[in-house]
Amino acid sequence: MIFTNFFYLSKKHRTFDTEHIKERLAITEAKPNAKTNFKIQSNIASYHIKLGEVKKALQILKPLSDNYPNEYTISANLGTAYELEGQLNKALRLIKNGYQINSESHFGSEWIHIKILEAKIKERSNPGWLKTH
Repeated sequence: MIFTNFFYLSKKHRTFDTEHIKERLAITEAKPNAKTNFKIQSNIASYHIKLGEVKKALQILKPLSDNYPNEYTISANLGTAYELEGQLNKALRLIKNGYQINSESHFGSEWIHIKILEAKIKERSNPGWLKTH
């Protein structure tokens, strides 16, 4: 287990249960309105992200973001997908947008995601930046 002053993470919680996610994905995709409901589509994309299928998630999330630019979950999921793909500037823009829409999401901790992305961008453009900041 990983311990801090505030919480611990057991080995079980440091990885995704991919078999369970695949089951949930199949159930979600089988819903009658899965192709037309943007919330269900966003959930499907998040399953793909957790399975490491970022390109599939992007194919779902890009059009959703165009059609629903003020939906927190879509913005956050698309930002996360872009981050995993290495497109940090796009990720930062979307995560900031999501934070503006719902700053209380994830127990009000999404500002940390913004700071991490900003640090990744600075480190990418100035290797060693993290060692001094």
